[in-house]
Amino acid sequence: MQEVSHPASFSSLSLTFKNTKTVFKKLLLVYEFFIRFLESQEFQPSIAKKYIDQKFVLQLLELFDSEDPRERDYLKTVLHRIYGKFLGLRAFIRKQINNIFLRFVYETEHFNGVAELLEILGSKDQSFWEDKNTQSPSGKETLHPRGEVDLSQSPVCLVGDNTRRLTSTSIINGFALPLKAEHKQFLVKVLIPLHTVRSLSLFHAQLAYCIVQFLEKDPSLTEPVIRGLMKFWPKTCSQKEVMFLGELEEILDVIEPSQFVKIQEPLFKQIAKCVSSPHFQVAERALYYWNNEYIMSLIEENSNVILPIMFSSLYRISKDHWNPAIVALVYNVLKAFMEMNSAMFDELTATYKSDRQR
Repeated sequence: MQEVSHPASFSSLSLTFKNTKTVFKKLLLVYEFFIRFLESQEFQPSIAKKYIDQKFVLQLLELFDSEDPRERDYLKTVLHRIYGKFLGLRAFIRKQINNIFLRFVYETEHFNGVAELLEILGSKDQSFWEDKNTQSPSGKETLHPRGEVDLSQSPVCLVGDNTRRLTSTSIINGFALPLKAEHKQFLVKVLIPLHTVRSLSLFHAQLAYCIVQFLEKDPSLTEPVIRGLMKFWPKTCSQKEVMFLGELEEILDVIEPSQFVKIQEPLFKQIAKCVSSPHFQVAERALYYWNNEYIMSLIEENSNVILPIMFSSLYRISKDHWNPAIVALVYNVLKAFMEMNSAMFDELTATYKSDRQR
């Protein structure tokens, strides 16, 4: 017979839980105090830099591996404030985040704070965004001599009795143009390889947001980014394929027509494979591209290139796919192509049927 646990063990567990809650409350007070200290109008970075130095930043970054998401959220705010106040630490902070990501991708595949560090880079968290109706006193962002946006001069937001300074830009948006080689390398050599890890779903939204911000900043990076995604495209994980397709649509939403022309062939060869996937969610997600007005306009402008790539996959699926919902979507896509370029559509249909009869 299984031995019943002594009631004392339950009391011990309850006591441990209470102690943990008490410890976090004390920790919360420390973080709250430090954030208010950093945001104080009387705060002087020239004096504080004696204590908030590279060693301090390294220890702070190590704490991002905390298993408690509440602590990581406070750390995110602290690090962003330090990045905004201490210009001399910015390059060091970026380098150490770079090192954490590389170690995560190529060595450990374990670090709890990846999503939070990506949020610092892209500032998707609403607490980092300035209200659209709020402007700095000068009406524009203040630039440091190095060409980066001065995050410490961002507008002030009054909330109750508390004065809170909000950042007017993300770290990536704060990069000056033309982008330095360091920033381009970070995108291609660090952010793109982050797509390869097994735990991608835990931070994919933040990662995709950062990449789109880079492309909005410098559209010329579109080609290496899309080719990078093609290189790391999942082969056996349908869930990751759906995530990649979602991210790719976000990129296509901001792509410039001149950049689209450069990548349309490898891009639609991959989309044709996805449309042909036996996994209906992958096929469905790819076919939804034709519901996007901007992507449809790009396809129409380049139908003479895209239609031949897609036609055989679409025609075959329309005849023998197991899922009726996918067949219905494929018919809609074929109809759209026929309306775009009827002459080429008829020619490809005749060629396809001729090849099948041989």
